[in-house]
Amino acid sequence: MNDTFHAAIRRLVLLIVVLLPVTGLLLSGSAMAGGKGKLYVASYLSPDNAKNKDGVQYASVFIYTPKGAQISSGKGGGAWLPGQEIPLPAGEYWVALGQDETQYNLFHYTVEDGKTTVVDSGWVSVATLPLAEQPLQDCAQVPATIRAYVDTGSKRAPIIGNDTRKPDEYGAIQLHPGEHLVEWRGMMVTVTVEGGKDYRLPTGFVGPSAAPEAYLLRNQDDDPRKKGVPICTDGAMHVLAGTYWVRELIVRNDGAEVNYQTTEYQVDAEGSSGYSSLGTDRPANAKAPAADDGRRITSDEVKKLSEWGTKKSDFDELDMFGADPL
Repeated sequence: MNDTFHAAIRRLVLLIVVLLPVTGLLLSGSAMAGGKGKLYVASYLSPDNAKNKDGVQYASVFIYTPKGAQISSGKGGGAWLPGQEIPLPAGEYWVALGQDETQYNLFHYTVEDGKTTVVDSGWVSVATLPLAEQPLQDCAQVPATIRAYVDTGSKRAPIIGNDTRKPDEYGAIQLHPGEHLVEWRGMMVTVTVEGGKDYRLPTGFVGPSAAPEAYLLRNQDDDPRKKGVPICTDGAMHVLAGTYWVRELIVRNDGAEVNYQTTEYQVDAEGSSGYSSLGTDRPANAKAPAADDGRRITSDEVKKLSEWGTKKSDFDELDMFGADPL
């Protein structure tokens, strides 16, 4: 009778320990050791971001232990916000900036006792014509909707986009420093995001075309109806600067179709583009970056986790109703 009673008490104590909120975090046992520090994701704001908020998409911050256990904020899928000083036990962490949990966009950081670890960020932005000023004939109006991906080697994994916003003529997305693929108007460009800087995508104009059917292609052999961008006939349209191919349907004077003609086309950048520096308040007591801080976690490292993203903490592995763990 006493043994049964004592076993029940031990299980009750264990359950209280598991469910007890510790500053709102769900922590792994290994992360609890040592002192406490903070993690701070820098939240830069450019003048264009401030006045064009409808097209601006801040990143959410996801934090994990090296075993894959999420340290949850308790809100919004466990995500934290940029600009927050997040209290954490001293130790190693994996940090992702984006819109959803993903194993392809993780970076290593170390938190030290009494120090604030700074996770830097940068922005990618694009500016285009207001919808009311864009050409319409034989093409479609395109807002400043951009999306960033990371190339995993086997696929393009989406990280963040502003398509849920209302990006009329200006759009911006926040990213961790490093190399990303950025898409606008169905065209991809590789961008190296730098901390504390906004990278304005270089854009130029193409068209109009007098051909009854004309497409802008990234590669000469692309299928125009699957990968091409229709070129307007009543005005020039904005696209990313770079080298393209224009595929036009050639028609004789009597109206008979002859054939398609594909020619190389260079879109030169116009207006302001490239990097511009931003300012931000640095948190007090920021620690010097560790040698491994900011390193992207490889896919092979993530594959070693058998249950990536399935548990909120190592406590989930305990058998609460089986053998007495104590």
